[in-house]
Amino acid sequence: MRTLIVVVIVTIMLATHYLEIIIWAWFYLLTSMIQDVRAAMSFSVETYTTLGATNISLPTRWQGLEGFEALTAMLMFGWSTAMLVAVIQKFQNIES
Repeated sequence: MRTLIVVVIVTIMLATHYLEIIIWAWFYLLTSMIQDVRAAMSFSVETYTTLGATNISLPTRWQGLEGFEALTAMLMFGWSTAMLVAVIQKFQNIES
């Protein structure tokens, strides 16, 4: 049962990360920084994961925004890790 709970929590966390990627891609599209949905998603995924290996670049006045997306992603990954550790610690405390 505990394994199932952890799997559900991780699934929710992954869905949350994916939703944030979609929101960033939507922002790039709405501001016309990137014109194509596929390119916006690709750029957002590569920026969010801090891979940064894209051949797409933002307009000059928006350059640096991808760093902000990567920063928020790192915070989200840290938050996810902390939450997962807290859940596992709760399970261990219940066993004791």
